[in-house]
Amino acid sequence: MVNELLSAWGPRAKFVDDLTALEVVPRNSPSLMNHIVADIHSFAEVNNMKLNPAKCKDMIVNFLHFNTSVLQPIIIGATRVESVSSFKLLGVYVTSDLTCDDLERVQKRALAIINPNYSYDDSLKLACIEPLVLRRDAACKRFVETILPGNPLYPIVHSRSAPVNHGYKVRSDNVANRPVSEIRYH
Repeated sequence: MVNELLSAWGPRAKFVDDLTALEVVPRNSPSLMNHIVADIHSFAEVNNMKLNPAKCKDMIVNFLHFNTSVLQPIIIGATRVESVSSFKLLGVYVTSDLTCDDLERVQKRALAIINPNYSYDDSLKLACIEPLVLRRDAACKRFVETILPGNPLYPIVHSRSAPVNHGYKVRSDNVANRPVSEIRYH
């Protein structure tokens, strides 16, 4: 039954009876999330179910430095949905700043249990695991390489990755690929 819910709304994650609705709100635009939640609430009532506002959470991820739009609180029935800075989605903590600090904390704790007499860095080497930051960078690179024409992200990714040919010799083309210790600023 949850498969029928929000079938026309693309950005969502469903698992058994859990539903996570996502929305990208363009700069200075109104949010549609209250309408989406109202649709979910109506669907639940029509199908003899009840949406529990106490289990619903609202999290805003916003990296804009200037934003004139004011997002309205989400209301279910007469109850305001709690706004949070992190939540757990299928066992993974998602934070409003999109950092993976919790993942790193869990990894450090697991390695400390497995190798109690070694430092975190030594435990990573013993387990043949790259540091999380390198694995995250590699995963991002692999993801970007899989974006094909037709994907909504394609024009964004490929417009920024195209080399700029302005004729000026302002810096080397491979600055980003050199280790930080080799980059010198004057």
